[in-house]
Amino acid sequence: MTSVSKNLKEPLPEPLKQRRERLTRRYLSESSGVLHLGAHIGQERDRYFHLEKRVTWVEANPKTFLKLKQQLNNFNDQQAFCALLGNVDGLQMDFHLSNNGDGVSSSVFEFGAHGDGESSLWKDVGLRMMETIQLPAIRLDTLLAANGVSASDYDFWVLDVQGAEGLVLAGATQSLEDCKAILCEVSCVDVYAGGINFNDLAQLLDERGFVPLWAPYHAHDDVLFVRRLNTPYGAFHSTPYLQHNARRLEHLASLNLPIHGSSVLEVGAGVGDHTTFYTDRGCSVVATEGRSENYQALVARFKDHPRVKTQYVDWDLEARLEQVFDVVHCYGLLYHLENPDRF
Repeated sequence: MTSVSKNLKEPLPEPLKQRRERLTRRYLSESSGVLHLGAHIGQERDRYFHLEKRVTWVEANPKTFLKLKQQLNNFNDQQAFCALLGNVDGLQMDFHLSNNGDGVSSSVFEFGAHGDGESSLWKDVGLRMMETIQLPAIRLDTLLAANGVSASDYDFWVLDVQGAEGLVLAGATQSLEDCKAILCEVSCVDVYAGGINFNDLAQLLDERGFVPLWAPYHAHDDVLFVRRLNTPYGAFHSTPYLQHNARRLEHLASLNLPIHGSSVLEVGAGVGDHTTFYTDRGCSVVATEGRSENYQALVARFKDHPRVKTQYVDWDLEARLEQVFDVVHCYGLLYHLENPDRF
C-alpha cells in the first residue's frame, strides 16, 4: 500500500501543494466542461463559473439536493440531477446519512475502522451515521442519456462519492470514453466498510486508460487521474520539429565536449530525443520532465535502460536534486518557465 500520513492535519508540503494546484488548474482550464459526481451543495460553483465552465452536478441525498439547487440559482451554465449513482439501474440501495456538515460523508457504505470510532481519521469530529434511507440506483450512462446530456461536453470529472467510486465507474462505461481527467477523493485505509481503496481504484482506472499524476500524501486525499496518451510523441516527432532537433544535436556534437562516461542531468527532457546523445557516449542520465504527458512517454521509452533514470520535476517550483552532475543539459527550457531568473 502507498505510504501515507494518517494525520490529516499535517500540512501538505508547499511544493507538492503548488504542483497539484498547477496540474489541476491546467486540466480543468483546458476541459470542455465539468461532471461533478457527489455534488453536496456545490461548493466549487464559483470556481467553475470564473473559469467559464459548464457543469453538471449529481447529488444523491434528496435534502442536500434541494440546497444545491438553491445555490445554483444564478448559474445559467450549471445544472443538477438528484440521483444515486451505481452499477445497476433500479437497484434499491441503503444510503447512510452522516452527522457532519449537512451529511457530507454520507455513503452507500457504513463507516469502516478509520471512519468512526477510536481509529477514525476525524476523531475530533465524532463521525457516525445517523439514519439510513433507501434510494434507487441509476447508472451514470443511463442518467446522462435520459436527460440528453452528452458526456463529451464534460470531459473533466470530479468523483467525490465516499467509497463508491468503483460502483459509479462500473455504471459509466460509455461516458468514461469521453473523459480526459478525473479528480478523485481516495482512501488508503478503510474509511468506508466495503468501499474501494486507492490501490484498487488506481488499478481499475489503469485498465480504463488513466494514470495518477501524484500519489496520496494523506490516508484520505485527492488524486488527479488523466487519460494515458495513445500518441505520446505528438508534435515532438512532426517533420519540422525533427528537423529542428537534428540541427540542435549537430551543434551539440560539433562542440566536441569530453563527456564520455559523465553523469548528466537533463532538464526538460521532453520525450527523450536528446537523452540518447549521452547514453550513446556511455553517460548515465537523470532525465527530468514537468509536463505529465511528456513524462509518461519518457518513462515508457527508458524504463528498461540501465543508465537512464526518469524523474518528474516541475522546475517552476524550485525543485532541487541532491545529486551532483558533471553535465547539465538544458536545451529549450527557459522560455517555458514562469520565472527563468529564479531557475
